[in-house]
Amino acid sequence: MKNLYLYFSGTGNTKYVIGKFAELYERGSYYSLHSIEHREIDFSRIIGEAENIVLAYPIHDSMLPFIVKEFLESHIEDFKGKNLTTICTQLLFSGDGGALPFYILKEAGVKHLHSIHINMPSNLTDVNIFFNKPLSETARSYVKADRKIALAVDTIRSGGICRDGRKWFSRFSGFILQRTWGKAMMVKLRNSVKISSDCILCQKCVQICPVENLEIRENRVGQQGRCTLCYRCVNECPVRAISIFMKSKPKIQYSRKDYN
Repeated sequence: MKNLYLYFSGTGNTKYVIGKFAELYERGSYYSLHSIEHREIDFSRIIGEAENIVLAYPIHDSMLPFIVKEFLESHIEDFKGKNLTTICTQLLFSGDGGALPFYILKEAGVKHLHSIHINMPSNLTDVNIFFNKPLSETARSYVKADRKIALAVDTIRSGGICRDGRKWFSRFSGFILQRTWGKAMMVKLRNSVKISSDCILCQKCVQICPVENLEIRENRVGQQGRCTLCYRCVNECPVRAISIFMKSKPKIQYSRKDYN
């Protein structure tokens, strides 16, 4: 197998970024691209067969999404001796977001070749301080992201190294400024999906949840305490009846639709 691209994407940002990166870097060469949500795939086999792996994921308060962390922990042996490039999508900054998978996989002798941070629009549409916009109004952000992706590809192809998130001040800002106070909050939010009385029980949220956190119980949507904070349900609910971080319903929604 040639280069293997793995990703998790909540509402489409990360899928877009890794797809654009692969398109520019591979230049028509064969490569394999998979979402880690696809449980029917034999990931142990395809990771084992690959030499170079590109892993892309969103970042939450300088922490990996729970689904990504659990995936890496369950495949540590499969990553043994691999060359790893990480791509972290973020709203503003993520500290050492690009280095987080390496912290988990270093015991497997992984060689961390490149780490890339790409700013993308917010999908936290129930949090008003982030000046959220629908997809149709985010063209400028995508232009900037495309430029950063192209620059990263040019750097790698010319023999340079991308080191986003791997300097001492990046780890300091990630650990001290975000993870020290954000970790407990993220754990609490795993059981914080809020369904308003506007819910029409269409079950779309149940069907699209990547970790099967939502289910129908006694004619209402219930949760099982393992939300990965992808915000897919918040942004895909047809009546905007769902929120996670805040109690207020989102005024707008943000999703690329081809998130998986």
